Amino acid sequence: MTAPKVFVSYSHDSQEHKLWVLELATRLRSCGVDAILDQWDLGPGGDLPHFMEQNLMAASKVLMICTDRYVEKANRGIGGVGYEKMIVTADLMRNMEATRIIPI
Repeated sequence: MTAPKVFVSYSHDSQEHKLWVLELATRLRSCGVDAILDQWDLGPGGDLPHFMEQNLMAASKVLMICTDRYVEKANRGIGGVGYEKMIVTADLMRNMEATRIIPI
C-alpha cells in the first residue's frame, strides 16, 4: 500500500507558526503520510507557482492550516495562499470531491 500524499497549505504568519507547521508535517511523515511541505520541497529561488500546481494536483488530500491570516489571504486572493485557493477551487468545481480538502 502506498502512503497517502498530503499537501500542507499554510500562510507564513510567523517563525513560530512555520515551526508548528513543520512539526505537524514531521509527525505526519512519522505516521506514514507523505506530507508535501514547501520548507522541505522548495529551495530558495524555486518556482513557487509550479511547486503549488504540481503538488496540489498530485496530492490525495490537502490540509489547509486555517489561521486568521490564512483565511484573509485566501478570501482576498493574496500571495501563495490566494493562488492555492484558486487551484483548489478549480479542482473542486471539476471533481466536486469536498472530502479531499481538510481544514485545520
